[in-house]
Amino acid sequence: MGPPSNGGGISIPTGDAPMTNAAPADDQAWSNGARSPGRGQGDHPPRRSSRSRSPTRDADRGRDGAGSNPGNNLHVSGLSHRVDTRDLEQAFAKIGRVKKAQVMYDPHTRESRGFGFVTMESAEEADAAITALNSTDIMGKTITVTKARRGRGRTPTPGRYYGPPKRHE
Repeated sequence: MGPPSNGGGISIPTGDAPMTNAAPADDQAWSNGARSPGRGQGDHPPRRSSRSRSPTRDADRGRDGAGSNPGNNLHVSGLSHRVDTRDLEQAFAKIGRVKKAQVMYDPHTRESRGFGFVTMESAEEADAAITALNSTDIMGKTITVTKARRGRGRTPTPGRYYGPPKRHE
């Protein structure tokens, strides 16, 4: 009597055929414990692929230089809620020429968010401002001055705002 047929193409060993320890060629690809067979690339780890269709972050940053910081844009954190744009500009004007100063406000409550951005005329003046004003006291709070990560702010998302309702309306 021959081997039983199970119709699925899987052979079941019987006492007639000798058993060997060698794995068939198809099973050798699966023998590495992975969930899928290897590609025959030697000792290289399996390549990971992203399912995201969005452009990569690294490629998006240096495309036309719009997102990179030329070195004169500063991020100021730890501001008192009483500090406004004029106070921030006056503090940095003592160090060098200020192109633009801006305190960030909450769009709903119109209160200061405690940080802002200052753009100096040159990168050298920005470095001088970091050295002179980092960890100094303005209106009772110690501020931190660092170079901003981006050269310009992010553009707001177009369309209707579906967040929590605005207060005082």
